[in-house]
Amino acid sequence: MTKKTPDEYQVEYDSRRGNEYSRFHGYTYDGIWAVALAIQHVARRIRHFRRNQTVADFKYRDPLWEKLFLEALRNTSFEGVTGPVRFYDNERKAYILLKQFQSGSEVKVGEYDGVTDTLDLHRGQPMVWRGRSPPKDRTVHVIEHSTVNITIYVTIASVASVGILLAVVFLAINIRYRNQRYLGYIPVYCFAQCMDESLYVWRNVVANGGELDLLIGDG
Repeated sequence: MTKKTPDEYQVEYDSRRGNEYSRFHGYTYDGIWAVALAIQHVARRIRHFRRNQTVADFKYRDPLWEKLFLEALRNTSFEGVTGPVRFYDNERKAYILLKQFQSGSEVKVGEYDGVTDTLDLHRGQPMVWRGRSPPKDRTVHVIEHSTVNITIYVTIASVASVGILLAVVFLAINIRYRNQRYLGYIPVYCFAQCMDESLYVWRNVVANGGELDLLIGDG
């Protein structure tokens, strides 16, 4: 638009920027030109719908202004310092430079053309990945069995076994001497419930212990 080549623009930018620098300065420059051209287009078009209005009467939520500016962006097309500036579906389609950090610095590894929707990975250095392949593009879920320490396992199993044994002994004593005065106050179902709970604990511990043995055996 200003008849400047990208190299000429870069020279002028470097001469004016001083000590400040932004890697996005070219996009800002092209963006300002795109907005200026859109405003110029809307300034002409608004007179066809509202003769007494100008761009100074712009209203943010007015459907007509929205329509005119979207139309202006669709019709905007020029060669900017960052490449062709065109808008499709309210987005700029242009070249995207792909870079990768290699040995502590950025290197070009490819280009993406947003207009033709093509990816070229042969324009630049080969990609380097840590390991044998590129990283996963999704979260990998790994299911691992969690088991208790063998010492804790043996302790709990032993305590549960003793509980079962005591419950059986007391249940047998209660049934054998149930006619005795003092034992008659203790319901039989108390010993049965105690034995049932001990069996439940023992069964679960032994089941987990068996699985632990299988995992250790498989190495």
